[in-house]
Amino acid sequence: MMNHLKDNLVNVIGKFREKLKGTSGEYERLQREIQKLDGKIAEYVEKIAETQTAIETTERTVESTQKTLNDNRKVEEDQKELEKLESDIKRNEKFKADYYSDIVKELSRSAKFFAASFLPEFEALLERVDLEGKDIPGVTVDTLEYLLDIGECICGTKLTEHSEAYEAIMKLKKQVPPEMLGGAAGKLKATLEAWQSETNELRKVVLEKAEGFDVAQGNIDDLQEIKKD
Repeated sequence: MMNHLKDNLVNVIGKFREKLKGTSGEYERLQREIQKLDGKIAEYVEKIAETQTAIETTERTVESTQKTLNDNRKVEEDQKELEKLESDIKRNEKFKADYYSDIVKELSRSAKFFAASFLPEFEALLERVDLEGKDIPGVTVDTLEYLLDIGECICGTKLTEHSEAYEAIMKLKKQVPPEMLGGAAGKLKATLEAWQSETNELRKVVLEKAEGFDVAQGNIDDLQEIKKD
């Protein structure tokens, strides 16, 4: 058997067929059966080859389909990531817009904010001004000029030149606004000090809003870079 199975030798089946002899009907029947079976064998061999080809084709199709599925899954994941990035960008855009709106609102409510940087100079100027004076409600230089013109005080005293009443009015004239800042200057200084306190708080709020604005803008820039990638 081993010899017959070696290369370049007549195979075993061929040897057995050489042993077949005779011309009886049984022999012919067997011969036809052998031929029929040989045909079946050839048919099955062909089907096996076709099936193997089909298997290989199917495997390639499966691989291609799997790759498509993987690609689609990756596309789906990328799409979800893109949607999330766009959502985060829109959210930070809203934050930025809100911070900007708050800053504008704070600034538009008070012109004092813009004058804040000048307050120290105003106070320094007032320090050089004589703040001693009379703060008589409703009395100004114009009021005193009127009394001098009519020559009579509101109390009925005549204001003749060089009289004691006349000299008192002339002295008072130099101590009320606008010739003497007096109480008006003192009030202005108090007002400026109040403004200084108010604007300090306003600056603090605006700076906090500006910082939030910068953070939102930084987030947007980072997200845009990720989106480009």
